Amino acid sequence: MKIMSISINNFRVIDSIRFKPKNINIIVGKNNTGKTSILEAISFAHSDYIIDKRYKSSPNSILNYYDKKGKIYLSENINPDSNNRTVSISFGMPEKEKLTLKILKDIIKIKFKEYIDIKDKNFYEKLNILNSDNITSILNEYEDNITDCIEVRRQRKVSILCGNNYHDLILELVDKIIDSINKNAGTIKDLELIKSFITSNMDYMLKYSDNKKNKDINVIFIENPLEILNSYSNKNINGKNLDETTALEIEKIIKDDNLVPDLIRFNFNKLVLKGVASDVSIDSMGDGFKALTGILLNLYKHPENSVILLEEPGVYMHPCYINEIVSNIVKISKLRNIQFFISTQSMDFIQSFLESERFSDEENDYIQKELLILKLNKIKDSIDYYEYDYSSAINSIQNLYLDLRGI
Repeated sequence: MKIMSISINNFRVIDSIRFKPKNINIIVGKNNTGKTSILEAISFAHSDYIIDKRYKSSPNSILNYYDKKGKIYLSENINPDSNNRTVSISFGMPEKEKLTLKILKDIIKIKFKEYIDIKDKNFYEKLNILNSDNITSILNEYEDNITDCIEVRRQRKVSILCGNNYHDLILELVDKIIDSINKNAGTIKDLELIKSFITSNMDYMLKYSDNKKNKDINVIFIENPLEILNSYSNKNINGKNLDETTALEIEKIIKDDNLVPDLIRFNFNKLVLKGVASDVSIDSMGDGFKALTGILLNLYKHPENSVILLEEPGVYMHPCYINEIVSNIVKISKLRNIQFFISTQSMDFIQSFLESERFSDEENDYIQKELLILKLNKIKDSIDYYEYDYSSAINSIQNLYLDLRGI
């Protein structure tokens, strides 16, 4: 899989950006210029993962604050023998009618699910509670209070995502509806009215189906390498199966480059060192080494033809560790056809890709062909951007350095 072109409109701080990525894409810029937003937009185009992870309390915050609608458009190639596919997602403030449907569906899901029986056609002949003025007024009241929702459309699938306070509001709304039903029921049994309320509007509500959160396994977001390593260490402690092949790959890298002198054996929980009587817990190692290990773990455990989104890999790291990460990014991208999108403010990280003496001739040819540096700047309320290929990056390295330093 390879992303051939990217168009992002009104996502987070990005008002509009379009570019054709290469296999190794380095996104640089000062704070609040949209580096992370590009990674998040690519992830969001494939699943709701980034919403659940970062914006669950207020999904509508992914919208650029100057507009009410946004769109992400990707052209992707799954394999060289196939045509490109389009991945398109639009998002914006939901219309009142659609938000009403979202409210009704969640009322059913949360409180009335046990009453649903759409096979019983007799329920359609019961009183249609939805059309009563009091129910409509209650819905209108709560629509005005729910301001942190966003409508997401992927191809033909539509979902409305709402913030953390939405669930509590729905429970309050359910209680009000039940009270209203009781007051207006007369001699008709409450249960029959509730069933009527649900079933007489079921078909209409199901026109807007929730988008299933099937995370695309070919798009991997590496956010916090320390957290990743910690989760693997816990699995090892708990005796769960680990990818021993990946551990051996990392062990070989550490030994070949003498990152840990006298290393005999490495796994995700401990190190065995020559001349040291007891095992060394990986928790006792510095954050730089643990971050390096967490990133290498992710680089080697994912399948070929993946897209890896790597956020600020230079954090915690000494330049020698940064060089190690860069060397493995080039190696993995070339051998396993993995496309990288990397956000960074580290000049050491950028410089490492441009030091030709560190790479073989084949790797240098690959970097010169497949490296793209995307520099972002904020000008008033818009994001400006400039693309550097390998040659122009070499010629502009001093300008890049000064820009990242804010000079």
